[in-house]
Amino acid sequence: MPTPGRPGCQMWAEAEKALFARADVVPIAQRYVSYFGRGARFEISGEMPLPTSIRLRAN
Repeated sequence: MPTPGRPGCQMWAEAEKALFARADVVPIAQRYVSYFGRGARFEISGEMPLPTSIRLRAN
């Protein structure tokens, strides 16, 4: 971190590669997303509501 600019970025990238090479760290991602649509129904495509699937209901 004390090395600024491009040389610091290169050192940071090398350090990250070393961590992954020895499996000292393992990337894990888990994301929970809730969508609410009062009076509506919709499909989820990937991680987002599919805009063309939104249907409004009369209450």
